[in-house]
Amino acid sequence: MLTFPALSQNSSTDLISVPRSSVVNAITKYNDCKLELQYSQEKLFATEAKFKLQLEEINNLNNLIANKDVEVTTLGELLKLKESEIKALKKSKRVKFWNGAALGFGSGIVAMFTIFQI
Repeated sequence: MLTFPALSQNSSTDLISVPRSSVVNAITKYNDCKLELQYSQEKLFATEAKFKLQLEEINNLNNLIANKDVEVTTLGELLKLKESEIKALKKSKRVKFWNGAALGFGSGIVAMFTIFQI
């Protein structure tokens, strides 16, 4: 048996007796709880750090997606511009063909008048 001073408000010298095994069990449970609390806090801090890293990665990926969206939009506008250039070149080619055909036809008529003097 272990004896401890009684917990009281007065300054008495009363002692209480407690079995030694109860004190050892209480101290062991206290130490176990203290270790479990420490482990839980470490696990919480590790989880919090992991969460912050994942949040940072998500923000980086969102920025990357936003940049790619701008790039895709720019490329789409560039494609539209190239398509309009192609249409303009085709139209210009057609106009040149018909101008050349008309000039050739007119020159042929002038040459015929000149050669055959009709």
